[in-house]
Amino acid sequence: MKRLTACTLAVIACALPALAAPPADQAAVERGFDAAIHPQDLRGWMQHMAAQPNQVGSAHDRQNAEYEQALMLTIDQTLAPEVGLPGRPWYKNLVYAPGRLTGYGAKTLPGVREAIEERRWSEANRYIRLTADALDAYSARLDQARGVVGGK
Repeated sequence: MKRLTACTLAVIACALPALAAPPADQAAVERGFDAAIHPQDLRGWMQHMAAQPNQVGSAHDRQNAEYEQALMLTIDQTLAPEVGLPGRPWYKNLVYAPGRLTGYGAKTLPGVREAIEERRWSEANRYIRLTADALDAYSARLDQARGVVGGK
């Protein structure tokens, strides 16, 4: 639930660039991200990677590479549910797509953004949920891939 809430808030912040003010102190934002990296995690990842030979062609390296490839090959599909975008269901990607009225000009988070811009609130709520679910699925897939590299 914590991740879903964070994704929902991220979707809203990205969809409303006029309301999402830039950080006053970019360095403070970066320090916050740096603080989330725990040295103990890094130590565990390094021990795993150094535990077996990872040279090109080694069995351990090949197994990791094949698993990573399988995970990452279809990761973009997690951002493209069958429902598609409002008014143009053939566009599936919830993170970016050509705008409905912008020709080829790309829109970020188009389902949410265009619904908010056009004051279609129930559609905005629906696409906030769909986009948050898609970002959660994407994040889960990245966590799986990171687990291979990190040995978790």
